[in-house]
Amino acid sequence: MNQTKFTMYSLLGITIVAGIISFLLFIYAEPISKTKTLLDGTEEVEVVFNWLNFWLYAVVIYTIASYRFWGPVKTGEQAALTLFERPVANVLAGAPFAPIGFIKILPVTARTDQREFPAEPQFIDRTELKDGYVIPEHKKPPLRIQFRDSIIDDYARELFGEEGEGFYVTGADGQRIPFVAEAPIDGLSGRVTAEVQHVVRVRVNDPCRFFSNVPGGALEEAFRQIEDEMVSVITRFYTRISVAQALMNLRWMSIHLFTAVKRRVGARGDSEPWGIDVQSAFVKLIHTDHGINISISKAAQAPFDRTKTVIDADAKRQQLELEGQGTGSAARDLTKGTLVGRAEGLQDISFKLEISGEEVQAAEVARSMGENGNTFIAGLDGFGQLTGIAAATLGKNKKDKPEPTPEEGGDS
Repeated sequence: MNQTKFTMYSLLGITIVAGIISFLLFIYAEPISKTKTLLDGTEEVEVVFNWLNFWLYAVVIYTIASYRFWGPVKTGEQAALTLFERPVANVLAGAPFAPIGFIKILPVTARTDQREFPAEPQFIDRTELKDGYVIPEHKKPPLRIQFRDSIIDDYARELFGEEGEGFYVTGADGQRIPFVAEAPIDGLSGRVTAEVQHVVRVRVNDPCRFFSNVPGGALEEAFRQIEDEMVSVITRFYTRISVAQALMNLRWMSIHLFTAVKRRVGARGDSEPWGIDVQSAFVKLIHTDHGINISISKAAQAPFDRTKTVIDADAKRQQLELEGQGTGSAARDLTKGTLVGRAEGLQDISFKLEISGEEVQAAEVARSMGENGNTFIAGLDGFGQLTGIAAATLGKNKKDKPEPTPEEGGDS
């Protein structure tokens, strides 16, 4: 029942009751009066108290005060109005009409409330449990799931069942989503223990049903039962697949969670609906061990490292080849330049000294002998010795060389 209808019925009830009691008072209740003697000696009857008037004034004051301006439902809240502890109407923020003495107001949040399980990140205690250690009251241990090796598609169909809420699930858009068995083969495709954090987002949309069917009418109790339902679903599915497959099927799993929570808070069997609208339920995070993450990162980085090594080695080889080619080319150019320079120098000496090319060549041979050996040549005497050596060398060459025949161009 909504607030407007409840107010109308309440005012009608007050009017009927007030009318009946007013009629009875009019018939059976005599006003309280007293007799007063006037100055002229006559007596006059004065009405001191009238039950009927008192009743009518009381009804008006009661009706006005039943609008709870002095104790309204706060902004961001809604409430259930209970008659003798039985919820009878829902009201929104404001001053509801709630007859005093009969109607009690039970407020509850009107906002969407989100909870992360097992707790918010800052309240999760990952301390290793040892003898004597007690988890602080405001913290909770993580939800650790023992995942198994990746399963193949055929086994998944057999394990989950293709019909209903198993291998296939249906999303809010009507799309039929299958379980994806194909997953990367890495450290997450084997048996790994990982933490699972899951989230639910709900809103109370019927306070009367909520206070009637949730034990104690407490939102915390509703979240406790929702958490148990979600953990049951997570345990049932995640212990049969690998972390890699769980990460590949986050939406698939979230639909399973959403469906299970909707079924839990809705009408099923002998259970009445809780008056709660489930807006979403999903897996927020699968947290693996830090060491596993590092190993997987290194394995993923290895191919890039190998490629970089090959590229660096190839670049170094090309660098050495180019440097070798450059060095050889430079030496070749140097030798060529030296020979050309020496040839031009010898030609210049031959011209300036007016000597033959053979004499110049002999002098160059003598100079080379002096540079390569231990002979030291200095002054005019040294030059004379040098000339003698050159002449002897040339003479020897002429003596050893046969005279050309007339046929070869010699003297006849």
